[in-house]
Amino acid sequence: DQHLKDQDRFMFYYNHERYLCRLHGLTPFEVLEGQIPCKSWFKKEIQEAKELRIIENRKFNVCESFC
Repeated sequence: DQHLKDQDRFMFYYNHERYLCRLHGLTPFEVLEGQIPCKSWFKKEIQEAKELRIIENRKFNVCESFC
C-alpha cells in the first residue's frame, strides 16, 4: 500500500512540479494543458549563468593553495 502512495506522489511531482530541460521551463502537465515551450524564455538567464560560471572557474584556477 505504501509503495502505491509513494508512486502516486512521484507521479504528481513528475507531472506538476518537475521542470524538464526539454520542455524549456514547463512541467509536462503545463504542456498537456496547451502551453507551448519557448527556448528564448530563459536565454538571458542562461547567458548570465555561463558568464558567472566562467568568472567562478577563473577564480578557482588562480587558487594558490593547490598550485
